[in-house]
Amino acid sequence: MKRKAKRRSISNQVSAKEIKNISQNIKGFGYVMPPDFDIVNIYFDQKGRLEIACTFFLHFQKSNWKTDSGYPVRNWKVVATDWIFEHEQSLKLFERRTANNLK
Repeated sequence: MKRKAKRRSISNQVSAKEIKNISQNIKGFGYVMPPDFDIVNIYFDQKGRLEIACTFFLHFQKSNWKTDSGYPVRNWKVVATDWIFEHEQSLKLFERRTANNLK
């Protein structure tokens, strides 16, 4: 026999739209645009790539927080994760090329 879910009164429920508005107002989630430089530094430090935080911030500050295709950045943490990934890939490629040149 299936267990029936308890029904809640409407006054106790919070709508998804209200949750989204609350989370967008909290600085640490990545939705506040433009982000504070200190928060960006903390994020990159947590990812172990503090050395590229300033480059990331200045690049997007210069482009008014728009992507290369011209769309506004909605969540800077997603863009920062891609930035870190691309940086790590370029480091791996550089290491491979220098290893091949030494042979």
